[in-house]
Amino acid sequence: MPPLRFVATIEPVSTCPVNCETCPVSRRDIEQPKARLMSLGVAGAAAARLKHEFGVNYAAFGNWGEPLLHPQIVELLTIFRQVGIGTLYLTSSLSARFDAEALVTSPLNYLDISLSGVTAEIYNMAHRHGDWERIQENIAAIVQARSRHPGALKVGLRWHRYKHNEHQFEAARELARQHDFEFKPYFAHMGGVDALHDYEHGTLPESKRRFIDQNVFLEFVERTIAAHVGGSSCSQSKNLIVHSDGRLLHCCALMSSHESGIDFLALPAKVLQAFKDSPNPSCGECLAKGWAGFMHANKDDARPPHEVAAEFGVAIAR
Repeated sequence: MPPLRFVATIEPVSTCPVNCETCPVSRRDIEQPKARLMSLGVAGAAAARLKHEFGVNYAAFGNWGEPLLHPQIVELLTIFRQVGIGTLYLTSSLSARFDAEALVTSPLNYLDISLSGVTAEIYNMAHRHGDWERIQENIAAIVQARSRHPGALKVGLRWHRYKHNEHQFEAARELARQHDFEFKPYFAHMGGVDALHDYEHGTLPESKRRFIDQNVFLEFVERTIAAHVGGSSCSQSKNLIVHSDGRLLHCCALMSSHESGIDFLALPAKVLQAFKDSPNPSCGECLAKGWAGFMHANKDDARPPHEVAAEFGVAIAR
C-alpha cells in the first residue's frame, strides 16, 4: 500500500445549472469542457486506482459541476466506498432533483450545501440560476430523511459571504441551527485562478468585474494574495482530480486545465505522478503572484458582520 499522500476530487457531472456569477462555468469567453456524466465503469476503475495505487482515503465529489445532477450518484458513492475509500464528501447547490432518502442513507459522510442568501432575491444575485423553491424543498427533504435516520449524514451550510448578503448572516446561522447543519461561513472568492488572472490583466468580462468590485471582500482577497506571493509549491500536487470522462486534470482551480488532462485509467502510475509533479504553463505566474496560495488558504470566517466591517472598513448592505 502506498503512503496516504493523495486526496481525490471527482467530477461526476461536468456541468451545472446554476451559473454562479463568479464561477468559470458561467463564462462564455473561455472554453468549457463538454458536458457529460461519469459512467459507473469509469467510476469503478478510477476508484480502484485511487485507493490501491495512490492510497487515497478521502474523495470529494463536485468541482465546477453539480454532482447531484448525476442520476446514479448513490451508485457512484457506493463504488468508492466498496473499494475502501473511507471519507466521501459532496458539495451541492441543491438546485437539482434527487432522492434525498437515498442520499442520506448512502455511504456519503458529509454534504456541504452551497448557499448565498436566505431569500430568492439575495440568493440569485450570486447563484444566478439557482432554483430557490427547489432548494427549499430539497433542504426540507434532507431534514426529514435525517430525522428518520439519525447520524446517517453530516450536513454543512457553506455560506458564501459577500457584501450584499451580510445582512442575512444571522438568519443563515439560525437556519443552520434549526436544522442541525454545521454553519460554515467563508469569504467568497472570484471564481478560481482564471478569474484572478483575468481580473489583474483587465480581461475579465465587465459584468463579472463589476459584480466582484461591488460584492466580493477584495480587501481579504488582496491581503491573502500578498501573503503568498512567490510561493514555491501548491497543494494541487497532492490532489488527484478525475474528470467525468476519466481524465486526470492538473488543477481543480483552473478551468482551462481540462484541455490538457491525461488518461487516468490507462497510463502507468509513474506517468500520472510525473504529470502532477510537472508544472503546468500557468503554474509559474500563479505561484509568483500568490494566487495558488490564496486559492488554498483558509477563507473561513464566522465573525459577525460588524466585526468584519470594522476590520476592512467596508459598508455592508442592509
